[in-house]
Amino acid sequence: MTERPGYNLESGTLMTTGRDLDLAVRGDGYFAVQDRNGAEAYTRNGSLTIDENGVLKTSGGQILLDDSGNEIVLPVPLDKVSINNDGVISGRPAGADITIVEEFAQIKLVKIPDNLTVKGADGLFRPADGGTVPFNDEVGVVGGALEASNVNVVHEMTSIISLQRQFDMQLKMMRNAEQNDEAQNSLLRMS
Repeated sequence: MTERPGYNLESGTLMTTGRDLDLAVRGDGYFAVQDRNGAEAYTRNGSLTIDENGVLKTSGGQILLDDSGNEIVLPVPLDKVSINNDGVISGRPAGADITIVEEFAQIKLVKIPDNLTVKGADGLFRPADGGTVPFNDEVGVVGGALEASNVNVVHEMTSIISLQRQFDMQLKMMRNAEQNDEAQNSLLRMS
């Protein structure tokens, strides 16, 4: 594509999943992740996984960052993992006593003003000035839930139908102009 499609920064509805590693950003905000080039970027994708090395990643494969901007690495294996409303990750290492709960890291949650947000071709958001955004303790998460798409299907379908009708009307106008031109040329040849 020669131009970037638009994007809607409104929050989608929350879908409860009950899965410990599913998170939804509460209100305006983003999770800080590491993009493929190792730079900091931002996403609202809260479907998380822990790889075999204990690295916390999104379902898209981006490494989640902590409040200091470092990748989050958890001890593996774990019996239990939980993430509170502030993004603090805690859990119980495998084989540990049931009363032992350790705090491992805090997810870096940020807030970027909508007018300063740019969406990259990789689907990740970045500040327009190209820098990084500091941790924001006002942004929270909802555990056991994911944010659904914010697309309004009815609006998009009516928009597509409207665009199709406009396209058809433009084609008819061009055909009429071509027919008028041919008629004018034939009249000029007769005289």
